[in-house]
Amino acid sequence: MSTPDRRGMLDRADMALSIRRQCMLLGIARSGVYRPPRPSHASSLHRCLQRNGISRLPEVEGSKPSKKKFKAYPIGYFHIDIAELQTAEGKLYLYVAIDRTSKFAFVQLVRKPGRTSASAFLEALIAAVPYKIHTVLTDNGIQFTFPPRYAGGPTARYVTHMFDMRCQENGIEHRLTEVVPVV
Repeated sequence: MSTPDRRGMLDRADMALSIRRQCMLLGIARSGVYRPPRPSHASSLHRCLQRNGISRLPEVEGSKPSKKKFKAYPIGYFHIDIAELQTAEGKLYLYVAIDRTSKFAFVQLVRKPGRTSASAFLEALIAAVPYKIHTVLTDNGIQFTFPPRYAGGPTARYVTHMFDMRCQENGIEHRLTEVVPVV
């Protein structure tokens, strides 16, 4: 039975079987049900329009926002983040640091994420990079900074986060990404 014949057997009003299930049973793709099939002459029509130079919509000035580039920074501006990896042995955590200018990348796997492993990663990064690191940009994770709810409290006032201490010891500016409120 041809695909158009099988597509004709679909019953959109059937409450017992969903369209997804019917497509699976009939062996047809759901995209062919929701989207009309492309006419066979579409490619020849496109070639004809291309030949006459009218195959694209005209460019309208000001319709596209201009692409912003990163501000030019001297070498040594690192983005640092952490990702969770699932392995056969269990969870591992991957610290990643990428220099914004040179694209130098440094990674390290750890078993436990936290302040101590983030600080150790920063020290390993400083030892591995052949030039001076002047700035690191991190997210607001507890590995890199105190949680926002403690930022104005006595803990943050009298105690320095371990990652920030390593930054201060090595003359590195620690920047955090902006927190976007969820609405």
